[in-house]
Amino acid sequence: MSPATGSALARDERGVVTYTLDDPATRNAMSTRVLADLDRTLSGLAEDPSVRVIVFTGAGSTFSSGADRSELGDPATIEKTTALLSSILTRIDESPVPVVCRVNGAAFGAGLAVVAAADISIAADDAVFGLPEVRFGLVAGPAAAACMARIGQTAALDLLLTGRRFGAREADRMHLLSAVVERSVLDETVEGRVAELLLGDYDALAATRRLARQLSGPPMAQRLQAVRAATEAETTGQEGYRRRGVAVGPVRDVDWRDVPARPGRALPTSELHPDLRGELLPLGPVVVTVGTFDGIHRGHAAIISRAVARARILALPSVLLTFDPHPAEVVRPDAHPAVLTTIARRAELAAELGVDHVRVVAFDANVARLESTDFVRQVLVDRLHAAEVVVGANFRFGYQAAGSVQRLSELGERFGFVAGAVDLVRSGDTVVSATLIRSCIEGGDVAQARSALGRAHRVDGVVEHGDHRGRSLGFPTANLCIDRLAAVPADGVYAGRVVLLDEWGQTDESTQLGAAAISVGRNTTFAGQHRRVEAHILDCDIDLYGRLVGVEFDRRLRGMIRFDSVETLVEQMKRDVEQTRDARTSAQ
Repeated sequence: MSPATGSALARDERGVVTYTLDDPATRNAMSTRVLADLDRTLSGLAEDPSVRVIVFTGAGSTFSSGADRSELGDPATIEKTTALLSSILTRIDESPVPVVCRVNGAAFGAGLAVVAAADISIAADDAVFGLPEVRFGLVAGPAAAACMARIGQTAALDLLLTGRRFGAREADRMHLLSAVVERSVLDETVEGRVAELLLGDYDALAATRRLARQLSGPPMAQRLQAVRAATEAETTGQEGYRRRGVAVGPVRDVDWRDVPARPGRALPTSELHPDLRGELLPLGPVVVTVGTFDGIHRGHAAIISRAVARARILALPSVLLTFDPHPAEVVRPDAHPAVLTTIARRAELAAELGVDHVRVVAFDANVARLESTDFVRQVLVDRLHAAEVVVGANFRFGYQAAGSVQRLSELGERFGFVAGAVDLVRSGDTVVSATLIRSCIEGGDVAQARSALGRAHRVDGVVEHGDHRGRSLGFPTANLCIDRLAAVPADGVYAGRVVLLDEWGQTDESTQLGAAAISVGRNTTFAGQHRRVEAHILDCDIDLYGRLVGVEFDRRLRGMIRFDSVETLVEQMKRDVEQTRDARTSAQ
C-alpha cells in the first residue's frame, strides 16, 4: 500500500504506523486525491493485525486544511470531499487500534476533525487551529460531528458558525488536545504516549477503548447522519438572517468549560454587523442606490453621492443596497472575480460618503432567479418603499442581468418611483471600474489602483502564526490569513500601512499601527511553499495574533527576489524599510 504522492507511510517493528500528510500541489490543503488515499489507507490498516497504533502527522508546518481551495467552487467536489471526510472520521472512530495525532503547525478543516476524532492529540504550543472551510461549503460537515463528539454542541457550533481560529492552549481547554508541549519536545512527547499505549495489555486496551466509545454517546456514523440532515435544512433566525441548520438531538452539550462562546478576537469578515443583516426593514419612503459596489471606487462614489444629494433635497433617508456574497460567486462560481472590499468595508466607506443606511441582500439562487419585475417589486418597492432609485449608467439587474436602466425607468413609472442614472467616471479614455482596478492590482500597480479607488487598496485578514522567521532576522511580521477570494497584489514588496479593525471588520481608530513594509508571495530564499501577505509594521511592537487588521498598499518597491544568503536578504530588507519610511514621510 503506497500513499499519495507527497505523503508518506512508515511502519516500525513495534507495529506503529505513521502517516505523514503532505500534498505539495496545495501544501496547506488536502486535495480529494489525498483524502481518498487516506481513506484507503485506513481501510487497509483496519484489516492488518500487526498494526498496534496509528500516528498522523503533518509535513512542513501544516497538518492539513481539509480540501484544496481551488476545488471548492465545484459543488460535486464539495460533496465528494465531505463524503471522504465522513468516511475517514468513521474509520478513525471504529479503528481497532488507538489513533494519535501530532500537530506541528496549523490544523484546518479536516485536520481539526481528525484531531477531534483521535484518541490522543498532541500539539506544539504555537499550533493554530481553525475552520476556514466554513465559508467554502463544508459547514456542518464531518468537522462538526468530530468537534461535537469531543467538545460538546455549544462549543462546536461556535466554531462552525464563526469560523474562528484559536491557539493550542485554547484547543487544550476545549479537550481537542490531550497535551500541549514546546515544539522542541513534540516528537519526544508523542513517542512517550505511544510507548504508554504499547506497554499496556493491548487486547484489554482495545476492549476498553471500544467500551469508552460506546458510553460516550452516539457512534460517529450516527452523528454524521444527524449533521448531514441538519445541513440540508435552513433555518431563519430571529432577525431573518438565514444560515445553515445545525445538529440537535442526541449530541450532548458537555465539556465547554471556560472557553467563551464569543471570544475576544476577530470574527470572520463574512460576519455581518447587526445593522446590516436581517430583513430589509422598511424605513418609510427612501432614496435607494443599488449595486454590488465592490471597491467603492470613484465611479461608485459618484453614484452614491448623487443618491445622498437627492435624499437630502427630498428630506428622505438614503439607502445603499448591496449583496453578500458577490453575485458572481453564485452565478459564475468558477469565474469569480477577486473581491476588492469586504461588506464591512463597503458599509464603512458608504457611511463616509453620507449614506444613512446600508442594507445587505443575501444573494442566493432564489434571488438570482428573480426576473427584473419581481426584483423591483419585492425588493425595491415592497421592502424598501423606494421613492427614487439612483444607479450607474451600466446597471444591470434581474435574472441573467436582463434588466437595464431603461427597464428600471419603465418599472418606476409602473410602481411609482423615479429612476435616475449617473454617467460612468473616466480616467482619461478609460472607464473607472472594478475590472480595471482588479487588473491593476493583479499586475502589482497599486499606485494606479489607488488613483482609480481614490484611496489605497486594502486587504483584510486575521493575523496568524507563521514561521516566526522574520522576528529572528530582526523584522517581525504580521502574517495575514485572508479570504480566498480577496484581491491580493502581484508578488513583490510594497510600501503601505496597517490599520487595526474592530470585531466587525471596520477601521478601529483607537489604536494606530502605522507604516509597514509588506511582502506578498512565497519566500523563495527559504523555499517557501505558501503564498503569503506579511507586513512588517515600522516602530510597532503590539501583539496582533488573532486580531483583524487591514493592510493598505501605497506603492510597489520591488519584485520578489531569491537571495543567495540570509545576510543579503537582511540588507535588502533594511533598504525596503527605509524606502517605506521615506514613502510614508513624503505622503504626510
